[in-house]
Amino acid sequence: MKATGQCPKCESFNIIELKGNKLHQSTQLLLNKWSTKIAAVDHFVCTDCGFSERYVDLDEKVTKKLKELLKEQGGGFDEYV
Repeated sequence: MKATGQCPKCESFNIIELKGNKLHQSTQLLLNKWSTKIAAVDHFVCTDCGFSERYVDLDEKVTKKLKELLKEQGGGFDEYV
């Protein structure tokens, strides 16, 4: 949906984008248990069928933190991206 502007479920072009904000709880991703490292999450919603997708704003700091978290859990970053 982000790249094409079209819903993959119903093929509608009626998509709204809700930009992520690190200050608003519903559009943030907490990267540690103390909530001191936060990434913004963008939401794309089809207004016809309700299908939605979420995308994390992967700036350099967020990418570094995600790599650390995956390494701690025994996974590789390249397996997910």
